[in-house]
Amino acid sequence: MKNFTIVLACVGLACVVLMAYLYNQNAEVKNDASEKPAVVERTVSSSAGYTRETDDGSGPSSNTHSEQAVIESQDGAESSEEALIKAMEKQAALNEQHGYFDDIEIKTYDGYSDETLRSLGDGGDVRALLKLSHRYARRLEFAQEADVLMEAAARGATSALVTRAISISSRLKAELYDEKAAREAVYDVLALCAVSSKMGNDIGHRDFLKGVVDDTNFVFTKENQEIVDRRAESIYDSLNKKRRELGLDPFEDEY
Repeated sequence: MKNFTIVLACVGLACVVLMAYLYNQNAEVKNDASEKPAVVERTVSSSAGYTRETDDGSGPSSNTHSEQAVIESQDGAESSEEALIKAMEKQAALNEQHGYFDDIEIKTYDGYSDETLRSLGDGGDVRALLKLSHRYARRLEFAQEADVLMEAAARGATSALVTRAISISSRLKAELYDEKAAREAVYDVLALCAVSSKMGNDIGHRDFLKGVVDDTNFVFTKENQEIVDRRAESIYDSLNKKRRELGLDPFEDEY
């Protein structure tokens, strides 16, 4: 009987301990739940998609960033394309202004006689004049080539000045000039390119000029530069004189 009473007492004590443990565990769970803030979702509509903000600091959803990035990328691509188109249009306008035409445009004049090209040139067709100058160059008729090129330049095709400079330099390379004439030819080449630059055309002759200077061992002394400047001024004046003869207004630039 005494033993039974002891066992019963132990069982009762164990039950009390177990109940106390369970009570403490339940209290801790409730405390944790009360300390942790509840997550609240808000959805905000926008033109770029949706933004989901949460009170746990997660911030905008990744959908917003990705969609915004796509829009910015598209805008950037459109801006780049528009800039490229504008640059190409500007370059095409400059080429037209200075008399740089593609081979297809010039080739359309292949079937015309010299007389027809001359007549078209008299009417202001610069392409016809450039085609005629090509024929004179092939026939080694350099005086006629120079006259036609200077008329084309007077009509605004500054490319004709560069073409004439290249024609002279090709004869320099072929050693068709004596020593004195060769020196004068170098001055002419440099002066023609200087006038072209003055008239806004730097296309294609900077590297060419360097080659001429290197090949002829030309030195830009003060005296040589003055000679080139005077010759350039003379060429520019002759262009304006030709414009007056053609009934055109003189170029506005003052040399």
